[in-house]
Amino acid sequence: MAKVTINGIEFEGTPIELMELVSLSKVSEKSKEVPNKPEPRKYKVGDVVRITRYQCGPEVGEELEVKDVYGTTVTFEGHYVADFDAIELVTPTEARF
Repeated sequence: MAKVTINGIEFEGTPIELMELVSLSKVSEKSKEVPNKPEPRKYKVGDVVRITRYQCGPEVGEELEVKDVYGTTVTFEGHYVADFDAIELVTPTEARF
């Protein structure tokens, strides 16, 4: 029998059992790590965006200027609304002026 200490706790077993235990311990530690979350997309008034998914308003491929931002939706002239996941940034407002 062999012994190993993991996080201050001593374990005893065959070498194969202990190797499995150490392997499981590493997997457990990795699962505690917080993955790098991508920063949510942020749109601003004046950005030019392209419609990528139809939502009962502008057609796919149309490029429009953002008039207002509410949570995860934007509005365009004509009172059209689109979710962030239905648009893509074409030109940020900073690059336009």
